[in-house]
Amino acid sequence: MKFLSALLIIQLCIATSTQAQWQPVPNIPAEPILALYSEGNDLYAAGTNRIYHSMDGGANWSPSALIHQDGDEVTDLAVVDGIIYAAMIQDGCYISTDGGKNWKKNNAGLSGLGATNLSALAVRGDKIYVATIGAGVFVKPLANPLAPWAPFNTNIPWGNVQSLIADGNQLLAGAGANATLSRNTASSATWSEHSFDRFNGQINLFLGATRSGQVLLGAGSQGLYRSTDDGINWTYFNPGVGLMERVRFANWQGQVVALLTKPNGSFLRSTSDAGQTWSAFPLAPPKNGIGFDLLAQGGKLFYAASNGLWSLSATVAAREPKEPEISLGQSFPNPTVDGFTLIPFSLYKSQNVSLAVIDLQGRVIRQLGLGRLPAGPHAFTIDLNGVAAGMYTYVLRSEDELQAQRMMVH
Repeated sequence: MKFLSALLIIQLCIATSTQAQWQPVPNIPAEPILALYSEGNDLYAAGTNRIYHSMDGGANWSPSALIHQDGDEVTDLAVVDGIIYAAMIQDGCYISTDGGKNWKKNNAGLSGLGATNLSALAVRGDKIYVATIGAGVFVKPLANPLAPWAPFNTNIPWGNVQSLIADGNQLLAGAGANATLSRNTASSATWSEHSFDRFNGQINLFLGATRSGQVLLGAGSQGLYRSTDDGINWTYFNPGVGLMERVRFANWQGQVVALLTKPNGSFLRSTSDAGQTWSAFPLAPPKNGIGFDLLAQGGKLFYAASNGLWSLSATVAAREPKEPEISLGQSFPNPTVDGFTLIPFSLYKSQNVSLAVIDLQGRVIRQLGLGRLPAGPHAFTIDLNGVAAGMYTYVLRSEDELQAQRMMVH
């Protein structure tokens, strides 16, 4: 069972508000849509192993061929002059130069532990960049799509890069988990590290960024941030949802909308004052789905989720999902390096909990019955020696809830 399957199990246990105004996008199946991209009037939506393409602003869609036959999951995509780049969670980068009819693996130059575990793509100027979970950042010229990748890691102190954002002439990389990001300008071959928050001992990954006028808005595992000096210094805003694992932004109708995703649900926040304050978006996310991406195009807001692609043309007041009573953090280190991993989580009340590790076939390979634990932060180490390398899901189960995260075992 893949990580996404675990999320689909979780969402059956979560009730959210009914949203009549979110409309399922026709010609897109009710399956996980993991990433969105636009080039001109063309829209692209990534399923787990294929890309959907619309040439008319999202009214009609056509599927690509399967990216490859072994099964994998798209983590990000980019399109430049009709050439599609798909980043995969396990098998590196695939490129299509004919609109998705055929795909070619393009992993030449991706070297090092975790180099084919891709997390994000970014386009800046005449180059495309890819972030990896383990081997840092790589780059190659757009003029030659099938050229090999080259390392682009000078002064990045961490191999795990969770996000990669092109912001004008600079790149921001969510490298490490200690409330830091790495920053690179187009005129430099090196990166500089900056703190976006004070490290408090709890994981805080830099998850994404966007512009609101001259202000740079960002997101970490623990909240939302804003910078007035291009990402060197940041101020914090608490959106009130606890630890997050994924954040995406969209500029829509004069406001910035933020999608905040946790393993057990998704939330929408918006700001109209460049991130000085955030409030609940007037419309809650579509029910029974986990959100993965946002895209504003042609007056519509597109929402990619575990149950398909949705669009919104108007908003009305709606209730946000119920706050969780447990919060599961990212395992550390991820990927594992010595056969052990530490799994952090928090309980908002005393309750009985258990931890389990599940492989891609849905088999439980490790299980810990932790009994009744007090409210507050906790962390337990799991021995993964002897476990085959690959992607796994770890699950925290309480009396009333279930949360899941993914991790890599090397």
